[in-house]
Amino acid sequence: MAGSEYYIQDNSDIEDKKLEAAKGLFKSGNYAGALKLYLDMVNTSFSYKLYYEIGRCYYKLNDFDNAEDAFNRSISLEEIRNPSYVYLGNVYYKQQNVHMAIENWVKAFSFRPNDESVCLNLATSYFSKDMRFQSLFYYLKYLKYAKDKSASYYLEIKKSISDF
Repeated sequence: MAGSEYYIQDNSDIEDKKLEAAKGLFKSGNYAGALKLYLDMVNTSFSYKLYYEIGRCYYKLNDFDNAEDAFNRSISLEEIRNPSYVYLGNVYYKQQNVHMAIENWVKAFSFRPNDESVCLNLATSYFSKDMRFQSLFYYLKYLKYAKDKSASYYLEIKKSISDF
């Protein structure tokens, strides 16, 4: 409509400030405060990254059901290279659903094969299911990509693999 009195206001600066505030609250350990800000943004911003952040807040607050919902929503918006798979695997593992945990970590591994935590999660999960070959494969990947090669846990795994 030409000559209309209506226009769309750009509030991206407000959203950016809210996003930075939420990140700061999360970083300082105020997960409930960060969650509130992230949830306020859902009305104006709709992205897989936002639901990922919401899921992380719920996860840190040990609200695994809501974390699971948020991570699944994130994945429904972006299935490829989504870090939600890692956390969703963690959620399922905490809920003692090792099968679903492994399924999500395998998806995460497919696009993050050098992620030491994903490799270690897969290794220990397969080990707990007596799937030694798969476990060994991921333990070797963990040893290759671990950042702290002097950590006692790393050295213990390395020794166990050598003995194996």
